[in-house]
Amino acid sequence: MSSLIHVHNSKGTESMMLEPYCATREKLRKEGMVIYDDQCYKIDNFVPHHPGGSELLKQHLGTDISFIFRAMHEDPEAIMKRRKPSRAATKKELSALSERRAEVARAMLSESSMEFPAYVKKIHKFDVNAFEQDMMQLYKSFVSKGYFVPSLAFFIQRNLILLALLSASLSLMRLFPDSFLAPGIMLGLFWHQSGYMMHDGEHHNFPGNERVNDILGWLYGTVFLGVNGAWWREEHREHHALLNTYDESGFKDPQMKEDVW
Repeated sequence: MSSLIHVHNSKGTESMMLEPYCATREKLRKEGMVIYDDQCYKIDNFVPHHPGGSELLKQHLGTDISFIFRAMHEDPEAIMKRRKPSRAATKKELSALSERRAEVARAMLSESSMEFPAYVKKIHKFDVNAFEQDMMQLYKSFVSKGYFVPSLAFFIQRNLILLALLSASLSLMRLFPDSFLAPGIMLGLFWHQSGYMMHDGEHHNFPGNERVNDILGWLYGTVFLGVNGAWWREEHREHHALLNTYDESGFKDPQMKEDVW
């Protein structure tokens, strides 16, 4: 029996035959494999130990992770040098997975282009592999221009703002002990900025190594804001890697189902 997926667009529900993709992915998944740069790597034993969470690898078992792996890791080539491929991916496997990514991309473009009829006619020409290569080149150009280098001046400035907000809240409480409005506004702004700083710290956007950034994220989140920084970091990694992803069991993006958000 052929496997089907239903995609809703302006023309109604279209059924796309997915038998080659499903068979290929299921075979690779059962083998505990992912594909990276046309090579198959057996990672099923590594899944529970993945620093970014096991759910990420579970969702990507049986797929070509070349693009997302580079997008999610600072030095992907150095990481992959420590792992040996099990075998080369076959042309059939690469073709099935590549065509599936192209089908999904075209379906998404069709959904978003309904208000622009001129673009709909060009969707069939969309090349997802060329798009991914262009995006990686853009990312590399940003890196080479220093756009992702942490700014010490910015870090100091934001901490001074935090200190000023907390000082203002405490001072207003002392000056006006019977009033909660002004101190509360300052304290609310302090919490707001603490959450902002936790976000950047847990994303490792501050000067220093990952350990230093994790400690800063804990300080701004757990201590200042009252939101566990480590919990947020692990969940947010999954959020970025599985953005709006869902399967038959529901949403895989954890922040799509958290009451706190």
